[in-house]
Amino acid sequence: MEYRTIRDKLIHLGHDMNIYTDDIAPSFGLIDVGAVDLHFLRSPGQPLQNKIRNDPLMPFLKKSTMQVLYLADRVATVITQQRGLTPSRTHVLNGVYIPALNHILSYEEPIRRGMTAEEKWRRKIKAWYLYEAGDYLEALNFGYPDGFWLQFVVRMSELFGERPPSYLSKPRYPRYRDSEALIEWRVVFTQGNKRLGLLLRDAVCLEAEALTALKSQVDAFKQQLELDIAVLVLNTDFNPEYQFGELVADSDPIRAAESAFDLLTSPIGKSSDSVQNQKEE
Repeated sequence: MEYRTIRDKLIHLGHDMNIYTDDIAPSFGLIDVGAVDLHFLRSPGQPLQNKIRNDPLMPFLKKSTMQVLYLADRVATVITQQRGLTPSRTHVLNGVYIPALNHILSYEEPIRRGMTAEEKWRRKIKAWYLYEAGDYLEALNFGYPDGFWLQFVVRMSELFGERPPSYLSKPRYPRYRDSEALIEWRVVFTQGNKRLGLLLRDAVCLEAEALTALKSQVDAFKQQLELDIAVLVLNTDFNPEYQFGELVADSDPIRAAESAFDLLTSPIGKSSDSVQNQKEE
């Protein structure tokens, strides 16, 4: 009856659904458009007496999804009983919306009292990347909701003073492993008049000896986008003997971001110190 009431208000009773998003979580409420219009015609400039009651949106969608899945499970049980069917248990469903179900069913509403200023800034940075993704499928390619690469780029923006990158390419995945094996993601930050580039990729099926070829890709990336510095980042731990100067290989996204930031910015600091020493001499 709850859903039927919402449906009737939207279709028959002239209501609109208002989606409101603050810096914590989205909410929704139904608004009687006719009543609002009449109110402002009769009492211009006066606030509404009956405020719109907003309900948390994501918990509502989570509950709705759980109820639909419960109903589908009950219907399937009845069908198998009436038709004398026995589930084979040899087939599975696979696709991008399977993890989406897990994302929404495991959702927990943020606690406002526990939200620090630092966490609010981090959420704004994350929201910028999700906006750039454009839709849910592309957000998966960014590493939504808590994958390695989304954590990495959010931390990089924090280190660059909460600034988004000046250039962000679309992540490239093989068609047969979409959202699973990142083969290239280009990110460029600007600091002063310096352009600092990151070439990101998963280390899946990557042999250590292939790093030589990847180093040439870093050089081509640097030249193509006219970068001052370019760094390759792999989400794995490599033996030190395979390392080279423009490589960060780490299985921890936060640590990898901090190491990449040091590589990108340290040469700038050394260069400026050198110039300053020359002036003093």
